[in-house]
Amino acid sequence: MFRYEDLEPKNVFKFFGEIAKIPHGSGNTKMLSDYLCNFARIRNLKYFQDDLNNVIIIKEAGKGFENSDPVILQGHMDMVCVKTPECNKDLSKDGLDLETDGKYIYAKGTSLGADDGIAVAYILAILDEDFACPKIEAIFTVDEETGMYGIKGLDVSMLTAKRLICLDSDIEGVLFAGCTGCLKANCSIKLSYCESNKKAFKITLDGLKGGHSGVEIDKYRANANKVMGRILESLSHINLVYIDGGKIHNVIPPIATAVVVADKIDIEPIYKILKEEFIINDPDLTITVKEVENSLPVLDKQTTEKIIHLLMTLPTGVQSMYTGEMSSVVKTSVNMGVLEFGKDRFTLGMSIRSSVDSEKIYIFKQLKLITESIGGTFEFINDYPAWKFNPKSEIRNHVSKVYEELFGEKPVIEVMHAGVECGIFTSKIKGLDCVSFGPEMIDIHSPKEKLDIASTERTWKLLRKVLKTL
Repeated sequence: MFRYEDLEPKNVFKFFGEIAKIPHGSGNTKMLSDYLCNFARIRNLKYFQDDLNNVIIIKEAGKGFENSDPVILQGHMDMVCVKTPECNKDLSKDGLDLETDGKYIYAKGTSLGADDGIAVAYILAILDEDFACPKIEAIFTVDEETGMYGIKGLDVSMLTAKRLICLDSDIEGVLFAGCTGCLKANCSIKLSYCESNKKAFKITLDGLKGGHSGVEIDKYRANANKVMGRILESLSHINLVYIDGGKIHNVIPPIATAVVVADKIDIEPIYKILKEEFIINDPDLTITVKEVENSLPVLDKQTTEKIIHLLMTLPTGVQSMYTGEMSSVVKTSVNMGVLEFGKDRFTLGMSIRSSVDSEKIYIFKQLKLITESIGGTFEFINDYPAWKFNPKSEIRNHVSKVYEELFGEKPVIEVMHAGVECGIFTSKIKGLDCVSFGPEMIDIHSPKEKLDIASTERTWKLLRKVLKTL
């Protein structure tokens, strides 16, 4: 059972618990935005709420810091809402059921939203305390997870700070100093139907780990959308009736289902191959087949083949790595995150992450050519820039020094293969100096998401001391 009174730091976990009670998936942040405004009103803090529901809260400098330069603390309100097949929550209306085993906090049956709820909780705890530090310009953005639409539309003209601490990180001991850009696109084909009297079979692919399509992409986990394509390709003389898979661009999909018609199907050969391939990274992979009644229209052979063609040929996963000292860091990746099957169209939502613009554009063109080669439609959705590494970052050097003083070792400096809003902030605020850090989290963007309690406390100590010594 989760009780913030039993955990340290109490104030941080109190706010985290309150945030968890409020539905705040991407595109559904109005209630949390209003909560933040009410928080500021109660404490007589100056605040701004824009039409997108971004919120800025200002806390003036404490005693002794009147002449210190201000600092931005930043996190995003929205979470990726994912749940297990058994969970009957409506995450657009229901809050989360927090649990703890003493080491981790998690949510029963759903993702936890520690990305980025813990950042919001940290900042609220700082604003709530009688805590002497420089002037804080706290920024809470919306819809970061779906394309950074909040920060893109945020008016920053009222801000005065030239240094920013982003708390949207999930690996303790790592100071992030840059991130990839991301481009999203849809690849789709028109659906055509035929008559069929063959038997219908439902194929269910389950048991995959899934996870964040940036920070977990280097773990080479199975992508359910892609794997379902391999399953369908292995079957003879089938027509597709229905297919369902991933719902979110930045999640490696863990589940996929398909209904096909055929005289018979034999799943065992491909099942054996897939179990062998993913025995390390996804050992719980399961495929089940069940004969079902079908009342839906059946896709014709050509459309079935086109869908399988896209699932088989569109790239997904790691595309390139850095070399030399950064050889363990992903440079470019693709995630086949969204699979939508409508009445008229089949669509795959693709996300391209890269630190190198030319590689991002190359993959973009590859997706376009593959899709259009079979008569499909290719649609650009969204793009945001990379956060470029600053070798002379004063704020990063300061955080690094404080970290070493607190914990007796130097932090790791990395460029993350995921997106944070620092790239857009630096394009909006000339001369802005940024760093990003946060507590340890596991399997974010999945129902297995966990937040490390002890790490949360250590990161809290780091944040407070950084602010005290700026």
